[in-house]
Amino acid sequence: MRYLALDVGDKRIGIAATDEVGFGVWPQKTLVRRDLSSDLEELLNLVRDLKAKAMVVGLPYNMDGTEGSQAKKVKAFVAALQKALDREKINLPVEWCDERLTSWEAERKLTEQGLRGKKRKAEVDAMAACLILEDYLQRKRP
Repeated sequence: MRYLALDVGDKRIGIAATDEVGFGVWPQKTLVRRDLSSDLEELLNLVRDLKAKAMVVGLPYNMDGTEGSQAKKVKAFVAALQKALDREKINLPVEWCDERLTSWEAERKLTEQGLRGKKRKAEVDAMAACLILEDYLQRKRP
């Protein structure tokens, strides 16, 4: 079962996926957001291409565990994505994962790998999506 993970931000969406058996996790891409329609179309195409069976979305809770304005934006975006998936008759269940500090951890990992400046910035969102997916899979597996 292939999982797709999203790290949804205002300017970019980091995307990661598992292999076909749902074990290994790899960054797919960072989608630079343009407008809702374009963003949804690109994600629909990716879901079709990867034949994803479930989606994990990082929910940016505040440090005290409450949902802030960014969490509400992410939920609204995912609701729009679900409507687009439904229109296309694509069944893709959504699971939520606490994404606190994933961008910070992604920055740290990429810095350790020697990526600096613009190269690191281009990769951080997809790496954050990987961390979200890895965390979800670790909690799901016995």
